[in-house]
Amino acid sequence: MRYFKAAHTLSVIGVLVLPLFLIIPAVLGMKHVGVDLFDQNYTGLTSSAFYLVFLAVLATSLRFVQRFPGAQFSLVGNRFNLTAALVAAAFVVCTMVAGGALRRAFEGSDESAMEALNNHVAAAGSIEFVLTWLAVGVLAPIVEELVFRQYLFTLFPYRKSIFWSIGVSALLAIIFAVVHAQYTSPITFGIIAVISFGFGMARVITGGILLPIMMHALVNNMSLVLMTLSPASAG
Repeated sequence: MRYFKAAHTLSVIGVLVLPLFLIIPAVLGMKHVGVDLFDQNYTGLTSSAFYLVFLAVLATSLRFVQRFPGAQFSLVGNRFNLTAALVAAAFVVCTMVAGGALRRAFEGSDESAMEALNNHVAAAGSIEFVLTWLAVGVLAPIVEELVFRQYLFTLFPYRKSIFWSIGVSALLAIIFAVVHAQYTSPITFGIIAVISFGFGMARVITGGILLPIMMHALVNNMSLVLMTLSPASAG
């Protein structure tokens, strides 16, 4: 059992770290020729295409984790049903609406990173818009949920008790929020952490990764739709 757990742990670490040896030199090389992908004002086609390629590489590499024992992978889960999906959707919508209201009440403006993405969507051509939607609305929810609610999740004994389930969900929710370092608002950080905690509990309750992916996709696609319908995009 310890051998299986160790093999799984090493495979997860390897599959998450090794792509960086490809990604980091590419980012540094592009910055050397004047393309800074981490500049929020950069709205070129390259940014969306590069992000899409990065997610595709990571998604492909994650498949190799399943070759090792201890992955405990289940797509749908044995407790997934329509009621769980509706409750999850309501949780996502209510959290996003409440978070937006709090941000307007206490900060009076949108998150700077969201404004930059809004401007990016508004200025995007048809090809770039499709690439952005594929990256943010489709591939990112799949890859990020596989990373956080599947492969990292199974590194912890979350099945021991409800306390372990809540603790692991909370820990990975905080890490997930910290990883999204492009956001600077404490309220935005809190919203991401709360929604991410919901992703984790959906993973625990249903026993599968499908519902967290659906919830994540709902969050991202709602954001993209709101940006598309915003005055900046319309004008």
